[in-house]
Formats: sequence, C-alpha cells, structure tokens
Amino acid sequence: MDNEKNYKYVDNRSILVIDKTGDIQRFYCPFKVINTMKEISTVRAIRQDNHHKIQYLINGTYILYSYFEII
Repeated sequence: MDNEKNYKYVDNRSILVIDKTGDIQRFYCPFKVINTMKEISTVRAIRQDNHHKIQYLINGTYILYSYFEII
C-alpha cells in the first residue's frame, strides 16, 4: 500500500521502516495500521514467511504487510 517506504523485519515484536529520504523508524507491537478499505487494525506480532515476506498478526490471522499502512 505504501510504495515510498521500505520495511525490514527485525523480530516478532518490531519492524524497521525506511522512507525514501533514508529516515528510519522502529515500530513496536502493538501498533495501528490501516488497510485499503480504510479499516484500522492493531498489529500484535510480526513474522517473515518462508519466502521472506513480512506478515502482520491481526485478529489472530497473519496477513501480508503490503495490504496495510502504519498510522
């Protein structure tokens, strides 16, 4: 959803976000995200699957991070 930021998996409780200017922010669970349908959710954990894709744990289900933007 957010093409101007680069996300780097750190561990199951945090993620690094690097914007196009190189500024780095670290987000710790729980944190809020918004999806393409403008629904706000809380990320409880983070994981990286076998294909190195980042997933967020939201409402008990792991969902690909690219469907969301951190708010």
